[in-house]
Amino acid sequence: MPELDPQPPSPPKIDLTFMNVLILFLAVFLLGFGAYYFFFAKAGRFSGSRPSSKPASVSCRFESSWGGEGGDNGQFREPIGVAVDAKGFPLVTDWHNCRVQKFDSWGSFQFSFGTCGDQSGQFNTPLGIAVGGDGAIYVVDSGNSRVQKFDPSGAFLSQWGTPGQGDGQFNKPHDIAIHGDGVYVTDQWNHRIEKFDTGGNYLLQWGSLGGRDGQFNWPVGIDVNKAGEVFVSDFNNNRIERFDGAGQFLSVLGERGSSPGQFEHPQGLKFDAQDNLFVADDGNNRIQVFGPDLGFEGQWGDSGNQKGQFNRPTALAFGPGGSVFVVDAENHRVQKFDLAAP
Repeated sequence: MPELDPQPPSPPKIDLTFMNVLILFLAVFLLGFGAYYFFFAKAGRFSGSRPSSKPASVSCRFESSWGGEGGDNGQFREPIGVAVDAKGFPLVTDWHNCRVQKFDSWGSFQFSFGTCGDQSGQFNTPLGIAVGGDGAIYVVDSGNSRVQKFDPSGAFLSQWGTPGQGDGQFNKPHDIAIHGDGVYVTDQWNHRIEKFDTGGNYLLQWGSLGGRDGQFNWPVGIDVNKAGEVFVSDFNNNRIERFDGAGQFLSVLGERGSSPGQFEHPQGLKFDAQDNLFVADDGNNRIQVFGPDLGFEGQWGDSGNQKGQFNRPTALAFGPGGSVFVVDAENHRVQKFDLAAP
């Protein structure tokens, strides 16, 4: 019988050479990166701004405001949308007065068009507004479930849309954006985006009711960046969604809250000439600014009726020389700021 070794055998030694360590490191790295990509990049979360604990101030200066509650020229009963023509003159939709008013860049009244009704050139809840490259004015006539098109003087040209859920129909449309020969409309109560050409011919649509990527719960504001990507403020989901021009979901920005980069019912949004994104954060009574990479850059505004304060900012548009016009809906006014000022 063979003799037993009184000591148990030692476990085999692992030869951790440099190559072994390198292979182990690469395996761990690839596993970690794969999980990171799957849960974040694949879900389209990278382009969103992470909330910051220290809000940055945007370098801007209050310049002027105009309006006041009423029905006279230059007064408003809840203004909602704003667009700027080639001269830098703002056109403002005046919701309860069923009209569009035009001003010079310092708020002097120029003219208005529209009355309450459902005939051509009349309005029932005019909301979003845009100006095309040829100067034509497009107005979302929400209560009549249509878009109306006017010449630069406010003379009626054409219209499209009827109430319903079919292609080219609307249920309380809200905002409009023009990019090239494409016209994008937020069909708010149908929870979708519809795209038309500038003649009103239907092209495509995307979206449905929900909180997942590519879905909406009241799409409200809309604009298009230089790359042709479409950004939509998803009002009740408290976020901004980003799509390509054909409606393919790309990423999401924000979540509900009051910290920088968060939203409380975002409404109008607009890109400036440098592709910075400005968002009217309605429920937080502020304007938030994001860089071309969608990183948070700063904000301004708080609740109130003093200069630079807001009571439901709903839309904004850029004028010449670094100016921006903000619709301050429930203060029944438009405020002008100079973004070039220190």
